[in-house]
Amino acid sequence: METAPEKAMADDIGILYTMYKDLPVGAVLVDSSMDILSSNKCMCGYFPEWKEGIDGMSVCKVLGCTPETHKCVKCGLKKIIKCSLSENIVCKSFVMETAGGKWFKINGIPLKYGDASYAALFFSDITEQKLSEKSLLAKLELDQHTKALNKRALMDYTDAMLKDKGRKPFTICMVDFDNFKNINDTCGHLAGDKVLETFSDIARKNIRSADIFARFGGEEFVFIFIGAGTAQSVKIIKRIQDELYSSFAGKLPMPVTFSAGAVYAAADGRFTRESLFSAVDKLLYKAKSKGKRRVEAC
Repeated sequence: METAPEKAMADDIGILYTMYKDLPVGAVLVDSSMDILSSNKCMCGYFPEWKEGIDGMSVCKVLGCTPETHKCVKCGLKKIIKCSLSENIVCKSFVMETAGGKWFKINGIPLKYGDASYAALFFSDITEQKLSEKSLLAKLELDQHTKALNKRALMDYTDAMLKDKGRKPFTICMVDFDNFKNINDTCGHLAGDKVLETFSDIARKNIRSADIFARFGGEEFVFIFIGAGTAQSVKIIKRIQDELYSSFAGKLPMPVTFSAGAVYAAADGRFTRESLFSAVDKLLYKAKSKGKRRVEAC
């Protein structure tokens, strides 16, 4: 027969176990081998693909975290488990993305049972928050009218490329519409907006996935063709010129054209962002002074 204190203790353990199982965040108990000894309902709900449950599995396998996808020497998950097991302190939270595209904020706390040490990990699903952040970041980087990168994002990308010692060579092209004010004044700003939207659609269709396309300001746009020389880059720009011209031929009372300048930046060259943009800007206006709808390359 249980004594009153023993019964109270059993009741307490039962209550705590029920609380653990019904927590609104995922919770697992992990040993030094990173194997899951126990998991609660919420944690299993995060990973319904494991139909038999996740107890007994490696926490890395459950999350899709392998040495190939997350190098273990730098793995925050491994560090937080090691911290809980060896230092016996509550560890700082760690954020990670799983192979399935879910994002979790993970906290670890130490748990002793007899002479054995375990790590209790708590997983909060922050996938919706992360997706919202990504969406907001994309909006901050994009010119909302043309969906090209905005000027600030362009400058950040350019600076990052120039600082990269292992970067590829690239060609930077700046384009500016010819007589765009005449389009707005004669046909109205809606027609001018349509021209810019059509140009942006044509540009994105013709460039490669690694290339950069940005709105520099007003009717000026910049292309950065990664790993391409001037000949290949000019060929792309001229293809965009021709397609844009054909798109509005007969639809507007004036031709829709643009001029461009192009500068090649070798991989071993020492450039600054200012020197590149100054050089390409001069070539652009050289193209305009020679009769427009031209490309001047260096």
